[in-house]
Amino acid sequence: MLKLNFPFHPILFGLYPILFLFSNNLVETSLNELIRPIFFTLSIILSVYFIIHITEKDIFRWGIILSYGIFLFYSFGIILNKLGPLQIGDLLLDRFPQLIVLIYFIVFCCGFYLITKMHTYTDITKILNFISIILIVISVGNIVINYSLFIPVNPGKNFSPVLNNNSNPDIYYIILDGYAGEETLRKLYDYDNTPFLSNLSQRGFYIVKNSTSNYQTSMLSLASSLNSSYLDENLIDLDWPNRNDPKGKELVNLIENGYSIKFLKSQGYKFIFLKSGFLLTDFNKNADYTLNKYIFTEFENKLISDTPIPIFFYENTFSSLSGFFDRMRIQNSFEELSGVPTISGKKFVFAHIIAPHPPYVFGKYGEAISVSQNRSCEIQKAAYLNQLIYINNLTEKTIEKIISQSKKPPIIIIQSDHGSKFQEYCEINYDDKFLEAMPNIIAYYLPEYKGIHLKNNMTPVNTFRIIFNGYFNQTMPILDDKIYYNNTWYS
Repeated sequence: MLKLNFPFHPILFGLYPILFLFSNNLVETSLNELIRPIFFTLSIILSVYFIIHITEKDIFRWGIILSYGIFLFYSFGIILNKLGPLQIGDLLLDRFPQLIVLIYFIVFCCGFYLITKMHTYTDITKILNFISIILIVISVGNIVINYSLFIPVNPGKNFSPVLNNNSNPDIYYIILDGYAGEETLRKLYDYDNTPFLSNLSQRGFYIVKNSTSNYQTSMLSLASSLNSSYLDENLIDLDWPNRNDPKGKELVNLIENGYSIKFLKSQGYKFIFLKSGFLLTDFNKNADYTLNKYIFTEFENKLISDTPIPIFFYENTFSSLSGFFDRMRIQNSFEELSGVPTISGKKFVFAHIIAPHPPYVFGKYGEAISVSQNRSCEIQKAAYLNQLIYINNLTEKTIEKIISQSKKPPIIIIQSDHGSKFQEYCEINYDDKFLEAMPNIIAYYLPEYKGIHLKNNMTPVNTFRIIFNGYFNQTMPILDDKIYYNNTWYS
């Protein structure tokens, strides 16, 4: 039995930030995302304990020092964000992040000195043990209670497997997050996207000229398109649903158990899922293969961003994780997509790529950049466009590899979940906010397709209805294309 006078509090204090963050992000995260942070945390703390043991140091004193260090480590980003820009005279400390780390280190040393001058550590150890237990109990209790309130969504009808249909092609569903429509780029960004769209057309893609998203948020848009239906009115919330709200949980379930996923798996397809690094689409229990594993998830990014670690990678910002990791995640997504044709069997591939959506980490030629969201609106606007241009380049190369390496021409869907929505990240007043938020990109590569429902004003809700009717002999009615924008339906 664990005794209160043994200094186990550093272990619990080390676990608390992980469990607290997880308990407040239950909708977008899975239990699997706890494994790596908990493993590394325990490994480091237990290693320190081992060193204390073999060097015969006072474990009670060093336990207090360790907990003090853990507190400073995880509170670093939180304290900086609360304080805002730090300035001494005309010296803006944000431009010298290592200096802030040095100041923080001096604070640690002062605390270290005071702790070593204490005469007794037993009572303090008991108090810290008790506090750490209470914090863990609260976080774990919150997790258990919210999971017990989880309302599972009916994943839909059960499908009878279709046999001997190996002639059906692979299907790639590629979501380029926040990719603006052609007219939006021309009018609001003064950019002609014709070269990219023409390249796709020359490869055999059908470009939907006046495409728009059905909804203006990723969660609503993906929940709708993957289920080929409009959402119940009670689920529509333009604000990000409360992460512990049944509404948010139901939307996440609709994405994870989408009709399209269930149907294609019933037809003998393997479900290939690319981790996005974005909480909403970073895990899917239905996946037969999960790719892009070796990246930091958004959950891990948030956890690390509150520590001093990012300060050694960022330029003048503490608000997000290093652009290095974001570049690795995005580039790795395209590389993984290029290798999917080598996987045997029929495949349904879902890839949600968080670009050209911020953070802005690529220049137009793929050079590494770091543009924080506290820079001027014009700088951010230019960064969005440059990142889009580079994403165009990666997309073209990836499509070429997928088509050339596939034994049978695949179905490829390139689509964005909404428009650029730049006004949400920067206060630029456009006269036509609808134009900036809703027009998206939709491009279909449909080999040997004999359907009649392709037109120039389509929305994502009909994407899989078209494919299932044309390639799987389904008779799904084509829905009227409607758009839900700022609490109003448009047709």
